[in-house]
Amino acid sequence: MTPQKKKNHMVTLERHEVIVSAIVGALREVEALDKESESDYHKGRDSAGNNIQAAGAEAAVGKLTDHYWLMGVNTYRALPDVGQRTEVRYTDRADGNLILRKRDDPEKYYVLARGMLPTFEIVGWIKGSDGMQDCYWIAMPANGRAPHWLVPAEDLKPLEDRMVRRVEQEGGGNVSRQPHGAGSA
Repeated sequence: MTPQKKKNHMVTLERHEVIVSAIVGALREVEALDKESESDYHKGRDSAGNNIQAAGAEAAVGKLTDHYWLMGVNTYRALPDVGQRTEVRYTDRADGNLILRKRDDPEKYYVLARGMLPTFEIVGWIKGSDGMQDCYWIAMPANGRAPHWLVPAEDLKPLEDRMVRRVEQEGGGNVSRQPHGAGSA
């Protein structure tokens, strides 16, 4: 019996979500230019376009998991991308994997999103400490980047597991699927 391929989720952002993602990504790019910072990941790539796409990926994960996207600019690792402890890793590569760096928090959760605005494939998740294992370590990447861990997409946990765990961690019991702010005074 062949193993069943896990189902990834496709999320298409609405027009207003794409606009907000573009604004947040552009603000991130302006801040990076002001600081003259160049991410190791963005070397030789369209940094502005990548910031916009990454913001879209964060919005897509927030939309899928029904957790608020914080729309952070200049927060780096001080605030999570989505919810309370979730970071989103974006790639435009259809076969892309999840990257973890030495400065990443091993206690946070990392979700891989692949695609381009407005549609993203949400592949799966892993806890930082589980992804920071020797078997994933790449000491001398061929692309000239800094050493990092690279978790293959097939080693990520399906998002259904992540949603169940999140409910258990944040209070369990009855879960309302109402949009954020619905029913609040």
